Amino acid sequence: MKPSLRTVFILCLLKITFLPPCLFASGVPEPSSPAVAVEVPVERKGDGAYWKDPIFRISPRYAQGFSVRYGTSGSGEYALLSVARSWAGAAAAPALYLLLPPDSEVNADTPEFAGALPVSVPVHSIATLSSTYLHPLVMLGLADAVVAHDAMSSVGDEEIVERFDVGKVVEVGNGPGLDIERLLMASPDIVMTTGASGEWNLVPLLAKGGLTAVLNGDYLEASPLARAEWIKFIALFFGKEQEAKEIFSTIEKRYRETAELTSDLVLSDRPTVLLNNPFGGSWIVPGGESYMARLIKDAGGRYLWDDIPGTGSVSLDLEAVFLRAHDADIWLHQYGWSSLDDVRAADSRFADFRAVRNGAVINNDKARTPGGGNEFYGSGIIRPDLILSDLVALFHPDLLPDHHFVYYRPLPKEGR
Repeated sequence: MKPSLRTVFILCLLKITFLPPCLFASGVPEPSSPAVAVEVPVERKGDGAYWKDPIFRISPRYAQGFSVRYGTSGSGEYALLSVARSWAGAAAAPALYLLLPPDSEVNADTPEFAGALPVSVPVHSIATLSSTYLHPLVMLGLADAVVAHDAMSSVGDEEIVERFDVGKVVEVGNGPGLDIERLLMASPDIVMTTGASGEWNLVPLLAKGGLTAVLNGDYLEASPLARAEWIKFIALFFGKEQEAKEIFSTIEKRYRETAELTSDLVLSDRPTVLLNNPFGGSWIVPGGESYMARLIKDAGGRYLWDDIPGTGSVSLDLEAVFLRAHDADIWLHQYGWSSLDDVRAADSRFADFRAVRNGAVINNDKARTPGGGNEFYGSGIIRPDLILSDLVALFHPDLLPDHHFVYYRPLPKEGR
């Protein structure tokens, strides 16, 4: 006899509750494992052969936000790196970076490279203005290259925290709060950030200070594997292409193997999933082709708003959400609520939601940084394989019976 969804879910909640305490260090997932590390890197040559071996060349398979064109000019090599968009409101013109290896004799001041910012590679130090860049750097063995970060409260990687504690990493803020003097004293080879408008557009300020701004658009990717593939983008600046390709290959393999577990499930065996919670009189939900919609589908769930076209988010009327979400099997991502009591207190009608009645209200805040940041939006970006495994174990506990949860936890009855 097939167990009911409620029975299976209760077993799943018990698994989440009684996890071994050694799974986390300061609430943060282990950054990498021997299976992800590069064992025997191919020796990189110079003298015009920096990118000659294909193992050092990057060609994104999933990411649509960046591309690389390799070539020679005169007697020198170059890589022209293009970032299609670095923020949601970006203009059509891409950001271009002309990567020049040691002893390159390429003339950057030619029409062929118009608009491209020359960058000598490999660089040796970096300032990161988003926590999503830190975990890839640590996985690449580049923690020592980080000299500045915007907000240490978002940092869960122990190596970065230790460097901050001894003064090797400085906190510099972001946007209008950027401490440009402190950043200049850190003297990074590059400053990795995202594009923006108005006072959050830091490119002119950084350029005025003689700093090289590199725009990263990882968060605009709709595919979980596409976001993770931006580790290759970061690796390009440090000469770590081979390592990045092997790390990503392992993550990709794990993700696809996990997704295969649910690929044959019929619609009736896929639990319905509600996302987010109301704010300011409306309910914001991502589109049916979005990052979370893809994760839910690959995990064997049925996203309630998979019929909304596109990757962006839309604002829905509360009454329309209540009608469709009342019988949702699982409710994910409740921002600002820490218990089922908080859910019911927000709106008495929530008490009748199936997910609330069954205790199937799950948040993605299990892994926390020492400063209170949510690692789902930090290390989780580079580890979609772990997020997917969590979701499969939530939706179908019988498929991953020995799973230890990393990012997700059920909301307790009362505040924790």
